[in-house]
Amino acid sequence: MTSSWKRKLVPAAAVAAALALYGLIYAKTRAVDMHTHAAFTEELARLKHLTTVLKQETLASRFGLVNQYDALTATTHEIADSVRKLGPDLSAIRYARPETTQLVRELERAEGELRGAVERFKTANSVLRNSLYYLPSAGETFSRKLVDAGAPPSGIPAAVMQVVQGALVYNLVKGESGNAFAARHAALASRAGEVPDGLRPEFAFFLKHAERALRQHEVVDPLIERISSSNVDRDMAALERAYAADFERESEAVNRYQIALYAWSVVLLLLVARVGSKLRRLYAELEDRVKDRTVRLDAALKQVWGEMALAKRIQLALVPTAPTLHNCDVAAVMKPADEVGGDYYDVFREGDQEWILIGDVSGHGVPAGLIMMMCQTAVRAALASNPAMAPDELLVIVNRTLTENIRRLGEDKYMTISALCRDEAGRFHHAGLHQDLMIYRAQTGRVDCIPSEGAWLGITSDIDRLLTVGTFELAAGDVLFLYTDGITEAVRTGDGKMLDNAGLSTLLENLGRRCAGDIVTEVVAHLDGYDVADDVAAVAVKQR
Repeated sequence: MTSSWKRKLVPAAAVAAALALYGLIYAKTRAVDMHTHAAFTEELARLKHLTTVLKQETLASRFGLVNQYDALTATTHEIADSVRKLGPDLSAIRYARPETTQLVRELERAEGELRGAVERFKTANSVLRNSLYYLPSAGETFSRKLVDAGAPPSGIPAAVMQVVQGALVYNLVKGESGNAFAARHAALASRAGEVPDGLRPEFAFFLKHAERALRQHEVVDPLIERISSSNVDRDMAALERAYAADFERESEAVNRYQIALYAWSVVLLLLVARVGSKLRRLYAELEDRVKDRTVRLDAALKQVWGEMALAKRIQLALVPTAPTLHNCDVAAVMKPADEVGGDYYDVFREGDQEWILIGDVSGHGVPAGLIMMMCQTAVRAALASNPAMAPDELLVIVNRTLTENIRRLGEDKYMTISALCRDEAGRFHHAGLHQDLMIYRAQTGRVDCIPSEGAWLGITSDIDRLLTVGTFELAAGDVLFLYTDGITEAVRTGDGKMLDNAGLSTLLENLGRRCAGDIVTEVVAHLDGYDVADDVAAVAVKQR
């Protein structure tokens, strides 16, 4: 590796390393995702609220403040859903320790135990409430039947009411009231022999309800205690403390990285300021170099455009600006798309024949213009050596020259061309493949189109068998109009419609009675409303 490359790579590597370190520190400062943190802490708070509600609803069910367990069941399901959500929420927090995740699993087990205790409480409490509901009516019914039977045993009705009162008091007040209730129940049961035989079933039914109420208290009250002080509260508090410690530890780490990020930012700013200073000096040097090279480039461009302008003047000088033919009004125009174009026309007399040629080199620009000049030179040279040759013979000779020269240039070019000569009798003879020949007939006011036939020049050196010669004549007032495809392929601005041969034919029918100069001028003026992408050339010959 050369020292030059080393000098370039070392600063680039230093910048890349500095940016990579900055990105790493920045990523560390974003370690605490406040959205996931908020979701987890909100779910913990919701769970804490639900456990409090569950305790309140359990006590309300215990003392008959609500008749159904729907609210208690719904709260139990909500607690289960909340506990299940804690696991995924915590797994989305990157900094949570495995110990904290383990606490979530313990909380899930505690929630399952709590749900089981609630279900057992609902069953046991229903039995207790049922016994307490029927106990007063059963005691009242038994006492009334005992009195109706006559001479009831002394004190039994009062003892029955004391058992009922003891059960109701024990339902509301714990402690010694339970022992008193049990003693009254035992004392009443010991007097079963004093009850008449016919009322003993009702007496036994009453005692059974009282005993069931006493026994269900021993089941329900411990369940309430388990629900009120379940492991869910303990495990939830442990999880909250563990997560708070994780969050605090991560927040402290983020704060340290933020300080490091600020410090590194200051270092980078100093480095950027230093590099900026060097860049300003470098840019100042570059501006001086650019100014110097701009001056040189302007000079070179002026020279190039001067040479292009010269080439255009040479090209335009090769075509006649005021062409003439015997007993005809002639006008012509050529407008290159670039500084130098590939369109070609010529009107001249050689020997006893008058010649009109029009052609188009594929593409445009300097190469097309150069081939156009070659064609004009070859045509004039060939006719100078043999003025009496036919149009097809002329094109055969010109084609050989162009084909060889195009090959030497290495250009993928060809040329369309129509060659017309008029003999002394006034007949036109034409050959070559180009645009259709358009003739405005003064007698009918219509335009005749004569198809051109033959071959393009520059494709192959042997085209003599591909050429044919056609003949036509012009009557007084008739107009021969020759043109290149830059006219017919012009596209109208707005609707994108091409002028094409039909549009040009209609235009000539409207202009045919005017002089040749007006016809050419109006056709070119008509193109102002069109997008013209190619060179434009046209020749109008009006027979007097």
